Amino acid sequence: MTPPPIPDTPLPIVLHAEGEQLTIDAVAHSLYGQVTMLPPIKTLDELDERIRTDRKFDVLVVDVVFRHVSALSRIGRWTTQFPELKIIVLTGLSGLPLANQCMAAGARGVVSKLDGPEELRKAISAVHRGETFISKDFGVASDVLSPALAGLGPRTLRILVLLRRGLSHRAIAQLENITEKSVQYHERKLRQALGMAPGRGGWTTQ
Repeated sequence: MTPPPIPDTPLPIVLHAEGEQLTIDAVAHSLYGQVTMLPPIKTLDELDERIRTDRKFDVLVVDVVFRHVSALSRIGRWTTQFPELKIIVLTGLSGLPLANQCMAAGARGVVSKLDGPEELRKAISAVHRGETFISKDFGVASDVLSPALAGLGPRTLRILVLLRRGLSHRAIAQLENITEKSVQYHERKLRQALGMAPGRGGWTTQ
């Protein structure tokens, strides 16, 4: 008996906002056939207008800097006004503090321009499904993070990275300038979000 045909899954519709033509061309080439690409947007003002008037896209991929102007405050405003927006920051900058800032502003994903095209494709797929994604270049394993984890604050996410690197509560407390009891509090939140058993240890296998 022949199985019924599997219905086609529509490709995610992606809007790319970027000030550098070289990056626009590279992203279009790497995503060809994987997503439905809309015509790119090259300025923040143009993107502002597009988000206000026409949000007929599934995922917005946007650089965090346009001609030396940060887009972080606008990302925060867009996601406050339109919580349904699914934004991925694609940036040439690096470092966990930047990733934390982007996620705190409301981005659903952060990807480094230094990563290969597969990393961006994975991020778009994850964010389109309602999950979040942080590229490996930002100090977090290159895996899909649960929505519950994405809702945690920047300090809690920093502590997650430090726990995964095997640092003790005392060392983390010194780095974060907080008490060891505060570190324990953040660890409990992380364990609860990740469905881990209460206690200590087990982070380096995560």
